[in-house]
Amino acid sequence: MSAMDTILEILHSKRLTPELERQLNIMLWAREFDDIELAALRELETLIANGAIRLG
Repeated sequence: MSAMDTILEILHSKRLTPELERQLNIMLWAREFDDIELAALRELETLIANGAIRLG
């Protein structure tokens, strides 16, 4: 699964499961992201901070 696939899955489900969090964490440490992926990560970060994405 690509980073964008993982991000989109989280955004669509509005839920960050431990497995998706683990996958995303591995990707964050493994490579650099392009501008589109960085924008999606920023959106994900904002939604988590605002409580729009459920954790767990």
